[in-house]
Amino acid sequence: MRILIVNDDSITSPYLKELARLLKSENHEVMVVAPLYQQSAKSHALTLGVPMKLEKREDLVEGVKTYSLDASPATCTKFAYVHLDYDFDLVVSGCNNGLNMGDDIIYSGTVAGASEAAFFGKKGLAVSVEVGDMEALTNNFINVFNQIIESEIFNIADTLNINIPRIVKGLKITHQGLNTFDTEFIETEEGFLATGKSLYGVLDNKTSCDLDAYYDGYVSVTPITVDRTDYNVYNIYDKTMFK
Repeated sequence: MRILIVNDDSITSPYLKELARLLKSENHEVMVVAPLYQQSAKSHALTLGVPMKLEKREDLVEGVKTYSLDASPATCTKFAYVHLDYDFDLVVSGCNNGLNMGDDIIYSGTVAGASEAAFFGKKGLAVSVEVGDMEALTNNFINVFNQIIESEIFNIADTLNINIPRIVKGLKITHQGLNTFDTEFIETEEGFLATGKSLYGVLDNKTSCDLDAYYDGYVSVTPITVDRTDYNVYNIYDKTMFK
């Protein structure tokens, strides 16, 4: 399989290198195009109107052609396909040093790097672990990856958002839950800083959501789409009601 790896934690992330090592160890063809700088919470932003510096780097892992691009994760995916002419089968975005579940999905540059693949008719996997939990990635990723790409859901879905715990009971297909943050803006001498804590645990999550599956020891696998249409609303109204 021809795999493009992008991320939002930048070209210097050890999680990016470990992900490349793991995929290359399975004899996949792998290319890395990662942001030059940290791009967390950039969502699906594209880098437009400013010059982007491309740098060919030393192979992150032997045999893995590696580039940095001064751009957002979604732009890295687009650049690899359009300019570098890398006709990948799959984008694997990550591995993110921090979970991406619930509300995080809409803000996540990691998720956007994977879901950008859908615009080219390709597949995308966004992969995340708890902050600092390299062990969860190293010990579990290949088993999780192989189960997913051999599954029916991989054939059907455009993008799968995956969060891997350290001790894995199994995999669960989940829906996006609630992970709202109690946000505050703290004034400092340099300006305002956003801070806050997760309200998970006091919100009305269901047992089939990504957060509950993850915290129960399962890999959460959430199918997502770039189609933002609210079909619950769209499907119940007469489409000619507005004239």
